[in-house]
Amino acid sequence: MFGFFIFIYSVMGLKNRIPFLLAFLSVLALTACRSETPVDPGADLFGNIFTFEELRDTSLAVTQGTVDVRRGYLSINPVGMYHGYTAQSLIKFTNFSGILADGVTAQDIQQASVIFPVQRHLGAPGQSLSLIAYQFNSPWNEDTALEDIDMADYEPAAMDSVSFPAALDSAETYAFVRIDLDPAVVGTWLDTTSAENQGVLLQGAGDSVVVFGASRDTESPPLLKVSTGDSTYTIIAGMDYGIIQGGDAPEPSNHRLVLQQNIGRRFALSWPQFSHLVPDTNIFIHSARLVLPVDQAQSFAAGGEHQLVIASNSGKTPLAVATTRSHITGTLTASDTALVVESTPDETFLSNYFQGLLHEGGKEQQLVFFYLNDGDGLQYVTFNSGQVRLKLVYSELK
Repeated sequence: MFGFFIFIYSVMGLKNRIPFLLAFLSVLALTACRSETPVDPGADLFGNIFTFEELRDTSLAVTQGTVDVRRGYLSINPVGMYHGYTAQSLIKFTNFSGILADGVTAQDIQQASVIFPVQRHLGAPGQSLSLIAYQFNSPWNEDTALEDIDMADYEPAAMDSVSFPAALDSAETYAFVRIDLDPAVVGTWLDTTSAENQGVLLQGAGDSVVVFGASRDTESPPLLKVSTGDSTYTIIAGMDYGIIQGGDAPEPSNHRLVLQQNIGRRFALSWPQFSHLVPDTNIFIHSARLVLPVDQAQSFAAGGEHQLVIASNSGKTPLAVATTRSHITGTLTASDTALVVESTPDETFLSNYFQGLLHEGGKEQQLVFFYLNDGDGLQYVTFNSGQVRLKLVYSELK
């Protein structure tokens, strides 16, 4: 076809070549737009071929629920009680090989203590917290589901109790709390083949402070200091497990969308009728703007902000997200009245999502909303599903 147009062009006079050339370019544009992924034609070029439309307030479908929180892989070790939440942590020390000198036995241990690094805390002004260490007995590891751990299975006599912030000490790089342990209990941990070592349970007494300690995968992990009288040894935590339960977050409903960090509560939005409203695959989505009004009276931003993620679901379950799929992150402050997600020249995630809904492979995709670190905090935020607003600008062939 291209050769035919070249032949016609060559035999035309100069007077007729310009209109012919414009017609030829229009045909090329029409042909290109028949591909599965249309190219943005722009707002000015071919203005007599494309029409620009707006689509607003299309009805949506909502899926709400929770995902499994891997509590053995959190970035924090929380302890305390605050805002209706109870926080506690399990810490286990298993890495004695190559640390203790040859010949050191359980009987040689004279002193032992946990060095608990403090990242941050939440609480009422002037309030304090008692951090209490217990010998824990129920078997666990970092992959154990919370319902499979008997959190009541610990020795009732506390090994030690210290007050935060009164007992707060500091090193060159971080602040920490030192909690003494029973040397006889720590001595049983040296036998790595024994099942007796289930570590320590850290709980808090009080109802107005939560302390967030660093986990073992951070630059300042929990440490075990062991003294034999002649020497002192430092052992890095082998396992830890952070637990945050309770809270007074509202329950989700048909009119209420709820994100809750400690239990991994998420929601997913979809527009099942979208491809019927704009069924032509030659449509190009120029911009997209999604607004989710916040119910501030039913939200709690511990620390002052919510760090959220919006992603396409993995296709396995509505609330699951594949780490390799595209996503965006955003911060919602305690004073914000709405979460606004929109496409820009630098961030095209949202417009690409709606473009994908026009094709067979993307029609089932949903937008999943969740906290950046499920399980790591006390935050929750509520949106009114009846006030969610969507605006799309798209173009199509006449």
